[in-house]
Amino acid sequence: GCDLSRDVILAYLRNNKVVFGVIEEALQALEDEPRYREPVLVAQGQKPENGDDARIQFLFETDRSKINLEEKNGKVDYKELHLVQNVVEGQALARKVPARMGVQGRTVTGKVLPAKNGKDIPLPLEKNVHASDDGLTVIADVNGEATYINSKINVETVYTINGDVDLKTGNQFFLGTIVITGNVEDGFSVKATGNIEVRGNVGRAEISAEGDVIVHQGIMGKSAAVITAGKNVWAKFIENATVNAGENVIANMNIINCEITAEKRIICTGNKHAAIVGGLYRASEEINAKTIGSPAGGAETILDVGSDPKSKVKMEDLDGKMKVLQRQIDENDKNIYSLKETKRQRKTLPEDKEALLEELLHQHEVMASEMGALKGEYDSIQNYLNNLKVKGKVSVSGKIYPGTEIVIRDIREKIKSEYKGLTFFLENMMVKTTKYEEVDDEILRKGPPDAH
Repeated sequence: GCDLSRDVILAYLRNNKVVFGVIEEALQALEDEPRYREPVLVAQGQKPENGDDARIQFLFETDRSKINLEEKNGKVDYKELHLVQNVVEGQALARKVPARMGVQGRTVTGKVLPAKNGKDIPLPLEKNVHASDDGLTVIADVNGEATYINSKINVETVYTINGDVDLKTGNQFFLGTIVITGNVEDGFSVKATGNIEVRGNVGRAEISAEGDVIVHQGIMGKSAAVITAGKNVWAKFIENATVNAGENVIANMNIINCEITAEKRIICTGNKHAAIVGGLYRASEEINAKTIGSPAGGAETILDVGSDPKSKVKMEDLDGKMKVLQRQIDENDKNIYSLKETKRQRKTLPEDKEALLEELLHQHEVMASEMGALKGEYDSIQNYLNNLKVKGKVSVSGKIYPGTEIVIRDIREKIKSEYKGLTFFLENMMVKTTKYEEVDDEILRKGPPDAH
């Protein structure tokens, strides 16, 4: 009838083969405050714990159906859908959480209860990706679009849009080449670090590629399209658009009412009706067309060759800024003269007028400094253009009509009569002509690059 001590209870458990999971605190509590006629937990086994299988944590959105709309000024921009997931070379795309080993269990009598280890899985590697040194991270080999197709991670360097670029697709930006099987509708933009190939037409849109822009049909710019290419622009026809190319602009049929700047050549010789009509065209080396201008007259056609087009545009911009600044300086100087004359006559000025004079003198110094910087930059570009080795020529295999103006370097020549089959060039600072010289057809023979 005596109370049991902790040691007696422990010996009783051991005699009954309870050797694992004994709760020492429970035994001590029974000694300190005995409890009767109720079960007391004094030993507890350990359940086996199976290990977790390895799994992949994706660092990009694998569900292509999800659309992330962008807000601008509190309004949703339905043109910015962010459907393409651009990634850069070296970027981590996914990480593997390694499988975990199972933890075996035991009964209170010491029997081992086995547990299963988690299963390993391979990294889902496919095209243009590799595994990190520790084998746990998927890393992009190139710039492009991250995709998860057929349980594999790829980086695609060519992104194909099956159809038009419109509200369904939104604006597009891709770190690689974009192929559009349809049209680019009015008001949308497409930008790529590779080439952009449009199998249909381009409307009043913004197209920008670091490589070539290839339009299988035509560009109908509606006086608002802006096409920019790091290399060449290819199209059947170009109308009412602004085009800038790091190398050549090549059209098969016609170029009408455009502002085109090409670092090398503008070519429009694809068929017997190929013509450049109306607009401003700048090319460093050559402009070559079947027909230039229109027999009916109309919009002036200006062809500017023999200089660096970008530098010439920069000079025109600087010239505009200097003219605006000079008007401000002249106005400022008039006010300074007026205040000084008043001071000379009256020997003094009211305090507010004196403060105004000081401010105007300060503004004069600031504007004079700014004018000096603009003039220095202008003169530097002028000197660069004067020392350019490129000759520049304009060639027309068919007819060139009055209303056309040819500029070679800074020498201007207005065409006053109709001519046929001529090449215009500069000699002794005079525009002269010779028999038509055909365009170097190497680039025409090669044609536009294949997107793939």
